[in-house]
Amino acid sequence: MTVRLAVLTCSAVASLVLVAVAVVLWRAAEDRTMALASAQTTAVAEAVRLGADTDQLLDSVARTDLGARGLLGVRGPDGWTVGTVHAAATPTAPASAPGETVVDAPGGTAVVRTVPTEGGLVTVEAFLPDGTVWSAVRSDYVLLGLVGVTAVALAALAAAIAVRPTLGKLAALQRAVASLGHGELGDIDSAVRITGPPELARIGAGLNRVSRRVRDLVTRERAMVADLSHRMRTPLTALRLDADSIGPGPLADRIREAVATLDADLADVIRSAEKQPDRVSAACDAVQVVRTRMRFWTALADHQGRPCRLDCEVAEAHVGVDAADVAAVVDALVTNVFQHTSPTTPLEVTVVKHAGWVNLVVEDGGVGIGDTSTALRRGVSGRGSTGLGLAIARETAASCGGSIRIDRGRLGGARIHLRLSELGVQHSPSDPRACRILPRYRERDRLTDH
Repeated sequence: MTVRLAVLTCSAVASLVLVAVAVVLWRAAEDRTMALASAQTTAVAEAVRLGADTDQLLDSVARTDLGARGLLGVRGPDGWTVGTVHAAATPTAPASAPGETVVDAPGGTAVVRTVPTEGGLVTVEAFLPDGTVWSAVRSDYVLLGLVGVTAVALAALAAAIAVRPTLGKLAALQRAVASLGHGELGDIDSAVRITGPPELARIGAGLNRVSRRVRDLVTRERAMVADLSHRMRTPLTALRLDADSIGPGPLADRIREAVATLDADLADVIRSAEKQPDRVSAACDAVQVVRTRMRFWTALADHQGRPCRLDCEVAEAHVGVDAADVAAVVDALVTNVFQHTSPTTPLEVTVVKHAGWVNLVVEDGGVGIGDTSTALRRGVSGRGSTGLGLAIARETAASCGGSIRIDRGRLGGARIHLRLSELGVQHSPSDPRACRILPRYRERDRLTDH
């Protein structure tokens, strides 16, 4: 659009200038043509005035440019002619009033000069055919046209070169606006940096502020939902266990009903949450986080009479994930065990560091996970839950280039193997970010991991 506007503007200006120049050139060519004809008729008229005879007049006519082309002639008072005469009639004038006139002639214009002699008026005629002026300016007009076309082409090229950086910035701005409009907040992280015109730079800066503000608001909203899911699941599980310990009765039934209602409402809130935004680069000691969270879950398991074991011989294991995210993963996976298995079902949590990876394994002695094809999808579960726990684990592993695997463990139930990248260790880009171990690979994986 900018190039088109530049072409139109330059074309309009060039047209005005070229038309003005063309008019000037045409008038100048007319003046030169008439001046040439007048000069040549004057020269021949001077020979007539000096009394030249017919041969001398013929020689004078032939010496002129127009005469050589058969466009100049002399007509005497008795009708005699020398050269070529084109005018239909010879103007008459008194002997005391000689002069030059321009008359129309068939196919052109004639410049006629009258010369008084002793025998009467002699006329010298220069004939100018139609198109004489055009022939004189044709090459100039062609040159003008080339100059105009060149000027427009150069203007278009200059406009294209001048606006190319701006167009690139506008394209980036358009992509950022489209991403924001489609809710792709992960692609907008103050990435629009415009250093072009001040107006465009201000638009880019304004969009950055808006995108950051929207991202912050959405992040806070999702953090609230995530925090609600992480923190409420633990007391809900404890409350449900306490209700079970009360035994049958109206009071226990009311407590169980209230817990079930609260759990259903919480599940609706979790299902309404969208995909989590990209996590900010962080780090923590996964061993310390797991030990801290397992102190709580071990106490709860002892109260329930559930065998619970933490196998963590590693002193420390730093990963590129925030401590809150690792804690959320541990809580989510252990909560699933407490919620979907009987109180006597054993639970084992293992932390192993090997080859630049920190492996977190949570397994139980329950019935396992039947449909592993949908277990990792948020909001999908085969046991009536939200499916949030495994989805949280998958997203946490993916944020640092790790993976998650689901199969049957040595205790007989589900085995969740979470692999987190050790902080500062570079891995091949071809390493899987998230995967599942299908049944035909379970035996091989068991031999590899143990």
